Amino acid sequence: MPPTKTRTDPLRLRNQCLDALHELFPEADVGDLRYRINSKFQEHAELSEQLKMLLEHSQMGRKLKKRAGNNEILQPWEMFRSNEYIKAVEYHLRKEFKSLSKSTILGVMAENNNHFTKSRMVLIDINRKSWRHKITSWIFLRPKLEEPRAIPKLGLTGCKELDEELWELGAPSRKEQAASDLAIAIAMNEKQYEQHGALLECECCFGDYTFESMVACCYGHLFCHNCVFNAAKEGVYGQTTSLMREKGTLRCLSSVADPPCDRHVPLDLVSQALPAEILRAMEDKFMEDDIIHSGLPIAKCPFCMYAETDEVPGWAVRRGAAYTTVALALFIASANFLLVLLLALAALSALSYIYLLEVVSAPNALYFEQILSKLINRAVKQKHEKMRGQVFQCRNGSETCGRKSCRSCGKEWKAFHKCFENEEEALRICVENAMAVAIKRTVSIPHGLI
Repeated sequence: MPPTKTRTDPLRLRNQCLDALHELFPEADVGDLRYRINSKFQEHAELSEQLKMLLEHSQMGRKLKKRAGNNEILQPWEMFRSNEYIKAVEYHLRKEFKSLSKSTILGVMAENNNHFTKSRMVLIDINRKSWRHKITSWIFLRPKLEEPRAIPKLGLTGCKELDEELWELGAPSRKEQAASDLAIAIAMNEKQYEQHGALLECECCFGDYTFESMVACCYGHLFCHNCVFNAAKEGVYGQTTSLMREKGTLRCLSSVADPPCDRHVPLDLVSQALPAEILRAMEDKFMEDDIIHSGLPIAKCPFCMYAETDEVPGWAVRRGAAYTTVALALFIASANFLLVLLLALAALSALSYIYLLEVVSAPNALYFEQILSKLINRAVKQKHEKMRGQVFQCRNGSETCGRKSCRSCGKEWKAFHKCFENEEEALRICVENAMAVAIKRTVSIPHGLI
């Protein structure tokens, strides 16, 4: 039996087409791209066939609408949505905004790609200005309804996509509540320490703190979180020597140790005292120093600290390729005796030249070998760069960076990329302005003086 061809999910195929078209036309309106994909989409066609049909449309790039704003990154909410998600959003929006008509809700959903959060924010504003709600409330003397919450409390909706969106929507409030609870717990803990006289002294700023807000070096010297934060900040952004590069952490901050302590603070204790952005900046600082001191050829992302080695692979002449070349040369030369004679004379000349270089003039032989090695290394490097390509893909994660850049100019890689385009455009404008000034100066000269 012939192997059965697996069918691609239509929703996934639509999103793949949208990704590919957005990469080719990053400044195009995403809604226009979605409309064109829906108008030409065929469920049984492969991705390459779908893109071919879309790109063969005459002057597609010129007819596309421009995207509003400067944000050219495709947002998750702009992707195609499943029917299950759309039905769940419609059901809950109609249930919450009963004073609005069905057509209004569907129209707002269509304008916002059926996204629940964005559609709901627009409907909240419409609901405040709804004449139907005001008139019915006045005629039937209904009590004024409570304003919809910024974060809805729907519970489980039955749709996994909508549940995940609601969970992410409530993340800021949960974070704020956790921070408030932590502040109350810290205040209560400090009050208990003060009542029992159990506060500890920081050996850097000599303040009194609780044990939970202190860190210690490997020798046991104690200092507070504020001193650790200030030392890390000065080490990353300043010129102090508080960072210990060989250990990847902070030095001991004790100012009373005699002799001075040369130990370090464990990194797990430092991570407890520093906020995430300072800790990440300190790690990037250590990473940058390691890259500089490694001495390896490095390819680095211009937008973050991700880097990888860019070594040219070693080269060697394969025996099979050498034997094949010799056999092919002998086969071609066997058809003509004169060609065989010429090849033999060329080989003898080369051998005699090499013998003279090695025996008579060793420095010249060494110079010849260096030149030959440089030429071969240059050819291998060019071959490696051609196979590698000009696009550098950052592998730092899509949420952190994950952007593509050009290895030559360091700019972000876009479709139809041209290196140093801004510099060339500035030079062209400068030349055009100079030519315009020269023409004006020539025209302003009186005819009698020419």
